Amino acid sequence: MSLSIVSLNARGLRQNCKRKALFLFAKQFKTDLCFFQESHSLSADVNFWRSQWGNDIWFSHCSERSAGTTTAKNSFTGDVLHSDCDSNGHYILLVVRLNNITLITANIYGYNSKLENDHLLECLENRILLWLSRYPCSYLLLGGDFNITLDNTIDRWPPGQPSSCNTKLKLFMEKFDIVDVWRKKFPNDKLFTWSNKTGTKQSRIDFYLISNSIDTNNVTINILATPLTDHRAIYVNIQLFASDFTHRSSSYWKMNNSLLEHKTVKTQVKELISQFWNKAKKEKSYNTNWELFKFETGKFLRMYGSAIAKSRRAEEEEIISKIALFYQRSPDGVTQEERLNLLDLQSKLDEIYQRKAEGAFVRSRKRWLEEGEQNSAYFFRLRSITLIITLSTS
Repeated sequence: MSLSIVSLNARGLRQNCKRKALFLFAKQFKTDLCFFQESHSLSADVNFWRSQWGNDIWFSHCSERSAGTTTAKNSFTGDVLHSDCDSNGHYILLVVRLNNITLITANIYGYNSKLENDHLLECLENRILLWLSRYPCSYLLLGGDFNITLDNTIDRWPPGQPSSCNTKLKLFMEKFDIVDVWRKKFPNDKLFTWSNKTGTKQSRIDFYLISNSIDTNNVTINILATPLTDHRAIYVNIQLFASDFTHRSSSYWKMNNSLLEHKTVKTQVKELISQFWNKAKKEKSYNTNWELFKFETGKFLRMYGSAIAKSRRAEEEEIISKIALFYQRSPDGVTQEERLNLLDLQSKLDEIYQRKAEGAFVRSRKRWLEEGEQNSAYFFRLRSITLIITLSTS
């Protein structure tokens, strides 16, 4: 079994469609937890965002225009023993237990100034020490946007000079014996998690710090192309023990109504209608041919819908692959034309997730109509029965 997290700086989650799109993006990795920084949440958002996410969610609020961290439970099957949230929107600590292994996780959003960041690290140090005093054998897993690079010469583009801004962070890492796991696995690679639109300025300010006692051979970590933000998500998976067999629940097919807008679908369905109508008239067997028509139409729509979905997945994978290849190159060797091509690719990725979010809203309304209306009908019937009993006994 493993613990996995995807973390990303969302640059604001207040816009409904963007929030849904980034929730869908994060959920697709099927991680145990999801870390969001710069969520811009308020206390009034808690219930609606939790409902939209569909699982437990923890908040550290600041304002609707700045900071805010959000930690969301996705597929985590262990126990959350404690939560500890900053009142200024810069960190959320969770103490979790998974098969008798305890971990202290932190979702962190650093400040832009050295003074404030140093104070943030002091606060984190005190809180972590508190939880370590209660759970002394815990592993540490801290991740997010630290707004600091650990090595300006390799983690920034253009490369910078060594700076004292990260001194406090390095002392913090030494004290808790935690390491930058991505850099430990890839000591010489230049890969960045933030860039401006043109790619002329880049930095790796988003990373994970994990206990040095964890074998990095059991850690998978990736930097991912991400829609609707200028940061790139970071994914980590730590193998803690052998994987268990998980049972997959069965599902059934439902038609995506947007398929009816496709010309190919309209033509094929018309042909099937004509085919089975003529067959029914000839055989004088309308019920049988009606069932055959539904069967053949459903089979065609499933195959066609599957092909469309496969094509869209391939398109998304190709875009993400091209973006990843771009960021693997040295920035000084990139032409202006290639930078413009990157902007186009990022725009296409944004559109894909906007479309996914719009589709999710449609599915959400459908579920409300199917489940919400059924529940309403049940309570209306219950109310009617109660009214009849009341009238009959009065």
